[in-house]
Amino acid sequence: MIIFLGDLLDEGSVAGENEFKAYVKRFYNVFDIKKHHEERHHIFVPGDNDIGGEGWDRATPEKVERFEYAFHAPIEDEEIFKFITFDKAN
Repeated sequence: MIIFLGDLLDEGSVAGENEFKAYVKRFYNVFDIKKHHEERHHIFVPGDNDIGGEGWDRATPEKVERFEYAFHAPIEDEEIFKFITFDKAN
């Protein structure tokens, strides 16, 4: 299992659509997630650079949805993997 703890993207929360897609592509190129997708479970936790939430840069439903789509990572209260339950807190 690999857990990414936020701030996956540089300035992703304030990026336009094209910039956001470029940041996501760079992330996947650096970490090569798809190559190991079948053998490893991944949890992606968004940070303020991903969806906002610090100072004037508010987290919005649109930013959360965009992050969830890009990382196939619905932001739920908990994630269960085998016999371990991971609780997410904001």
